[in-house]
Amino acid sequence: MSEPARAQEHPLPRRSGVNQSAGGKTSKISREGVGAPAHDREPSLAPVDPRSADAIVRLQRSAGNFAVTRLLEPGLGTASSAVQRQSRVTAAAPAEPRSSGAEPEVDVASALARLGLEHLRITATASTFLAGAYAERGLRTVDALKSSLVRASDTYGGAYGNYAKVIRAARQEALNQQDWTNIVVGIAIGTSVGLLAGAIVPEGLALGWTIMAEAAGEVVEAGAGAGVQATGLTDVAGTDLEPAGLDPDVLRSDIWQHLAGLYRSAVGVQRHTQYLPLLLGNAEYALGQFRLLDAGAPADMSRTNTIEMAGALSRASTHLEQLNAELWQRLTALDQLAARVAAAPRPTVDQMEQDIWIMWMADLGNAQSDILDLDEIEDHLASIGILGAGGLLGVDFGWWTSEDDELEALSAARAQAGAIRSRYRALSES
Repeated sequence: MSEPARAQEHPLPRRSGVNQSAGGKTSKISREGVGAPAHDREPSLAPVDPRSADAIVRLQRSAGNFAVTRLLEPGLGTASSAVQRQSRVTAAAPAEPRSSGAEPEVDVASALARLGLEHLRITATASTFLAGAYAERGLRTVDALKSSLVRASDTYGGAYGNYAKVIRAARQEALNQQDWTNIVVGIAIGTSVGLLAGAIVPEGLALGWTIMAEAAGEVVEAGAGAGVQATGLTDVAGTDLEPAGLDPDVLRSDIWQHLAGLYRSAVGVQRHTQYLPLLLGNAEYALGQFRLLDAGAPADMSRTNTIEMAGALSRASTHLEQLNAELWQRLTALDQLAARVAAAPRPTVDQMEQDIWIMWMADLGNAQSDILDLDEIEDHLASIGILGAGGLLGVDFGWWTSEDDELEALSAARAQAGAIRSRYRALSES
């Protein structure tokens, strides 16, 4: 059979885009229908799917995970529009050159940020219990001390009033030693300046609730800062704790100043408890954002912003670590303070007056001993049981007072004053 006949009997199928030569060979043609051998032109490029694996990898390396998330997020437009948006991001933030196989820096930062957030959750949870316990016990102890101090102040006012009246009658100057007030009143309420100081959280830590407020997303404005000053949270004069019913001498005492400091400490720590839930909520939110970003799911924040948020929260974590260490110690001191207040002796006016007179005598110099021979003073000291047979000092002036009697009384008063001071110092011992 001839060649034309075979061609007629078995016609070759016609294919789109293929040119058949007379010899049965084919060559590719262009989309415009112009035939050209494959080796004579560049092959045409297939359209690149922006959602393909290779494209996503290249996008992640050049623009980061957030760009990939935006590309894959549904409902934000077509693939081409996503590529256009991402091309602008790439142009604004070109990728930093990295060595082959190196771990992306953003992943390291994310890992550190997540560790910090997990640590914050543990620290803030401990702070919630410690701060709540300290604030509750602290305010309760302040209330008990304030009530005890008001009673002691009334007693002190009566005792000092008796002392001052006798001194003035003897035409002498009534002394008002602040040290006497601290000791006499401290014994009466069962506490000392040292014991009070041991229960106070340092002011810088107690007022650290402002760090909490900022980390929780709230702004402490300048006006709020002025308000804090006005309400006495940073005032050391004790005016933030209502002084009603207290003798002026007691108000000037170190006992009162430290009690007011304990009140400020408890209030400051109590303010922390208002922000801790918000802080924990922000930490949980940031951890949730990291989980979404790692899974390639839509997230509210970019990875960079989430890392920055974690950094801001870490400042609060550092503060809370320091605060927790203080609260552990101060809670023990508060327990001791509350026990001492409950066991306070509650002296009478006469007993407190005796202590005042003994400390007054102990402060006299030997050259001033003749003051004891003034009738107003000698008779009063005998009437309240300091001088005379069976008196506290064991010295009886009798009908005629010698200088030796006076010096003996001063020596005995100094010994008694030492015992009083020892009682006061013992209040600070655990």
